[in-house]
Amino acid sequence: MQDSLFFDHETEIIMLRSIAIAIALLGIALPAAGQTIYAKDVLAALGFPADTEQQVLAGTLVTTTTKPTTDRELTVALAFLVKVPPAKLMEELRGGLLLATDPNSKHHGAFDGEGNLAQLASLEISPDQRKAYSNAKPGEDLNLSAAEIEAFQALSGQPASQVEQQVRKSLLARYAAYRAQGLDAIAPYERSGGKQTPAAGDLKAASEAAAGLKKLAPSFFEVLTGYPSGKADVTENFSWQDYEAHGERVFVLTHAFMMTAGDAFIACQRQFYVSGSYNVEQALAGLFPVGEGTLVIYVNRTSTDQVTGFGGGTKRTIGSRVLASQLEDLFGKLQKTAVK
Repeated sequence: MQDSLFFDHETEIIMLRSIAIAIALLGIALPAAGQTIYAKDVLAALGFPADTEQQVLAGTLVTTTTKPTTDRELTVALAFLVKVPPAKLMEELRGGLLLATDPNSKHHGAFDGEGNLAQLASLEISPDQRKAYSNAKPGEDLNLSAAEIEAFQALSGQPASQVEQQVRKSLLARYAAYRAQGLDAIAPYERSGGKQTPAAGDLKAASEAAAGLKKLAPSFFEVLTGYPSGKADVTENFSWQDYEAHGERVFVLTHAFMMTAGDAFIACQRQFYVSGSYNVEQALAGLFPVGEGTLVIYVNRTSTDQVTGFGGGTKRTIGSRVLASQLEDLFGKLQKTAVK
């Protein structure tokens, strides 16, 4: 894939996934309030400039970049003001405020308990996807483990319905493994030449990069770095999504968890499996009460093989800038929409 195409196509997909942190929290019952956490402390812990809160209160949407944890990572961090209280903003997000911004969402569903194939019944594969899965092999076209590649290769020449069912089985197996054992259970993606992309390692690195939260929200940080350890202290849900951007369909498995801290909310949206286009993604968000409304903090770390190799540093810089620009536009619209 050429770089120019990557920064147009890839970042749009990532942007659409990024706003899913709010959508993923729709339907989550709010957990009991914990200790108060202040926006200025979280901003400092996540690497924002010292004057960020003052800029936000003055009406500026602040964008900054944080140091990538791997050579595959795009990073962006934003802070902005929405002139409604946190509880009201959360209510609007849960009511579908951002759903209209993601017209490329085709299908989605929730996992419950241990999960079953019926929970993936509405998932469908396109003719192009069927062809790709039927010809599964190591590489970057599909994010598959060695076992998954073998399972799809065994279906060569079989009806589309069997390939589609195998996609459901593979997604269900990844959900069940992660739910039981967390990041350690995420199987790596097989690449050409005997190489692998360690999706679990990328998410671990992204989580450790938020180490500043350990003292501010120890229970939340425990779940972030050691799930399923500590999960009793947060409210969580699991979902799957089917998205389309520029004609390309991808399947995403998402784990969203959150906690309250006084009148504030802090949450994580972790895409622990993505079928193609990029590897994994983790976004942290916080909603904090200020006199004028809600100070929103958002930090995104996305892993993609498209920014590695020769010129990787330049690719990451450009990719992060494009992603930041698109997110600025998106969240700028949220600022205006939420107060109508």
